[in-house]
Amino acid sequence: FMISTIILAKDEEINLRKSILSILFSDEIIVIDNGSEDATTLVAKKYHARVIDMRHTNDFSELRNRGLQEAKSDWVLFIDADEIVSNELSSEILQELINPKFSQYYLKRRDHWWGRILKYGEIHSAYTKGFIRLIKKGNGTWKGSVHEVVCSTDSYGRFENFIEGKYRAKQGEL
Repeated sequence: FMISTIILAKDEEINLRKSILSILFSDEIIVIDNGSEDATTLVAKKYHARVIDMRHTNDFSELRNRGLQEAKSDWVLFIDADEIVSNELSSEILQELINPKFSQYYLKRRDHWWGRILKYGEIHSAYTKGFIRLIKKGNGTWKGSVHEVVCSTDSYGRFENFIEGKYRAKQGEL
């Protein structure tokens, strides 16, 4: 099996390096750049990621579907530039894809804020259930311009380990 990882990014030069380093198990890395005005694309290219410029849209499904279209591998993993795939999750993914039972998988996200793990409130579902972020190419498309989801009637699996998310407070916000 082969894995392509799609990373959505906009002005993420600070976070992108760690994100890419967490998915080096991928056979292909594609950064979908949504109009960055910082060094995001330079960082992506430094780590040999293919960059696709999509500054013309604010539709997240369109961004993800373009990544899906561009991916050359059978399996496609989707993360954001401020997310990191934990070592435990990468091992779990690689082990599962040796003999996959499903065509799509939920990945849980563990968000961090000031050194604490957020588990409650609006992020509770991301922590306990997760989102479909790993799919076999040809088994679904993304729908919804914001809070996009994979639309597929195929069965799904879940991983136990986490994508590590990062909450970035706005300037002046505590």
